[in-house]
Amino acid sequence: MTKPKNPAAVYLSKWSQKSVTRKTMLGALNRIAGLDGSTAETFAWHELRYDDVRAIPARLRDEGLSSKTINKLLSALRGVLETAWRLGTIPDEEYRKIIIKNEAGKGEPAGHALQPAELDRIEVILRETSLREAAIIAVLVGAGLRRIEVARLRREDYDPTTGRLSAFGKGNKRRSVPVGTRWRPFIDAWWKTLAPDASMFETAERQVSYIVAGFYIKHGLQKFTPHDFRRTFATHICKVSDIAVAQRLLGHENIQTTTIYDKRGEDVEDEAVKNL
Repeated sequence: MTKPKNPAAVYLSKWSQKSVTRKTMLGALNRIAGLDGSTAETFAWHELRYDDVRAIPARLRDEGLSSKTINKLLSALRGVLETAWRLGTIPDEEYRKIIIKNEAGKGEPAGHALQPAELDRIEVILRETSLREAAIIAVLVGAGLRRIEVARLRREDYDPTTGRLSAFGKGNKRRSVPVGTRWRPFIDAWWKTLAPDASMFETAERQVSYIVAGFYIKHGLQKFTPHDFRRTFATHICKVSDIAVAQRLLGHENIQTTTIYDKRGEDVEDEAVKNL
């Protein structure tokens, strides 16, 4: 019988031997494996289950590590567990139980999802906002795109008939994302003003953040970021559908990443088990 491949070795193989990132990830995996007196090469990653993974952040805190350092280690852990799952050494049903959330340490912004009342007010304000700015805000909140994806959009990437955007995301991968119905009119209005081969917004990634900051300051709204719109989008999708759908729409390769964007509170958990 063929011996299963070590998921840590497979995960690290995507970087060259001299890569700084490879050395960093190897160090992170060694630190986690060291909690049980093992190393990245000898640790049985494929045997980790929900309760094992859940306990790791607390054990790292007991080691005196900062939340920033712990989050770096957890990033490596996500990668190696996903690799084990792809290799078939972690059963699918067990892998999907595992949730790895970042430590929200002091001074680290965890972000938030906007409340329905905030979205209602934003929608009203957009009716009196310039077509371009309104369309940018609508794309962010209505489709959950990253800043870079907004900056890359071209006119042909939006289909007003279906209300879908073709997003050009990380790893140069494209995905089709439907825009929330209430936000489409703002995009449609701007889209009609553009030449057939035009860039959608003629903007840079950083400029998207400036536009959002100027928007909430000008109108006296609670502070939010472009990524908070993305969190809002993800949280809504998780409420009405499931996290696998949110993963596809957000363009995440790893479903564990999607869980970080899910800002549903304990009320959702209470509702889920109320009629059990």
